Amino acid sequence: MRRDIPFILLTGYGTLELEKKAFQEGAYAVVLKPVDVDVLLSVVTHAIIRREVDQAGPSDPLSSLSIDARTITMESRRLSSRIREALTNG
Repeated sequence: MRRDIPFILLTGYGTLELEKKAFQEGAYAVVLKPVDVDVLLSVVTHAIIRREVDQAGPSDPLSSLSIDARTITMESRRLSSRIREALTNG
């Protein structure tokens, strides 16, 4: 598993043991089903930003971000429509 790509666990079985194991394996977040699209979108957006900050390095993490607010907004909208479609159509 690549540690530089954050993963989000979607599950219908939200036990403390499962969440603990997921975080030990490097999960960025655990989201319970049924999925609230806005919550999932927020988690994905934060994961993307966190990855960018982590890759920027410790000196000045905000100065070298390669992602801007417009990109995040566009990607969030694109992801939101795809997630809604997937949840609706299965």
